Amino acid sequence: MKITKSTLMAALMLAGAVSVTPFAVAQDKPDAAKPGAAKPDAPRRERRGQAGDRLEQMSKELNLSEEQKGKLKTIFEQQAAKTRALRDDTSLTPEKRREKARGIREEFTGKVKEVLTKEQNEKWQKQREQRPDRPQRPPRAEQPK
Repeated sequence: MKITKSTLMAALMLAGAVSVTPFAVAQDKPDAAKPGAAKPDAPRRERRGQAGDRLEQMSKELNLSEEQKGKLKTIFEQQAAKTRALRDDTSLTPEKRREKARGIREEFTGKVKEVLTKEQNEKWQKQREQRPDRPQRPPRAEQPK
């Protein structure tokens, strides 16, 4: 049986196309393995989904009333807007940005405490203390280059 150049080329092209197709299809599909995964071009809050998730988690763990949920939703939205504005403010030095971010977190914590009952607040504080801390990075001046 004699194999011509054109037959060989056609077979190689077919084998190449078949072997590459699964990779191309995999890139088109959203990542189903991660339940919270969103498209990379989605808005930041949609990708993170944090505010709604935090409210839902707090609601379950602290048995929040509908009134408390409404107040907390407003507080979360205000915090997100302030954090977004801070992130978009390019005139601040990193030190000032961290200082303002700390202030936003402290304000947020104070407002949440006002909404929660004494028992809920105690439980919330315990949960916050049990959360794993983020690894601390050295200040930018000390980071290796």
